[in-house]
Amino acid sequence: MAPINILMLMLASFFITIILAAPAIESRAPDLSIGDITSLLGLGMVTEITAFLTLQSIVTNRISVAVQLQNLLPLELTIDSLALTAGSNNSALLTFEQAFTSPGLVIPLLSQQNTGTIPNVVLPQGALPLFAVTPLAQLDILSLNISVRAASISGQGGIPLALNNLQQSEVPTNYSLALL
Repeated sequence: MAPINILMLMLASFFITIILAAPAIESRAPDLSIGDITSLLGLGMVTEITAFLTLQSIVTNRISVAVQLQNLLPLELTIDSLALTAGSNNSALLTFEQAFTSPGLVIPLLSQQNTGTIPNVVLPQGALPLFAVTPLAQLDILSLNISVRAASISGQGGIPLALNNLQQSEVPTNYSLALL
């Protein structure tokens, strides 16, 4: 019986040595931002874009836009600023940055809010490529960076968050053409 116990002890020691000597497998979660997670889940904040085009846009390569934003959270969000680049087929057609005056753009819980008209939106490729995609009635958000305060109360206070590099496909887009 003693040789069997010694054999078992040697076998157990062998397995423990193998387990302890095995290299550790490093398990590390990928570095995901809130924006990455939001994009992966398809929880887009932009529900609609309205682009205001004029004949002068062909010369100036600038338009105005209004963006409809949604809040899917059961708490108030206050947007302090946003930077948006939209386009089609991974090609940037319009880009802008907008800071909102105090207290910011307040979006009530589980609600939507419009930014109002944002002037001087740059058309990096000129107006003609934007005119060309108007029949599609949609644009992709290639990049959306938002400075937001979550859980604000009437636009005051809140937890500051940076939602960076949000992306969204096929955002409904309305085009308004003024010939003056």
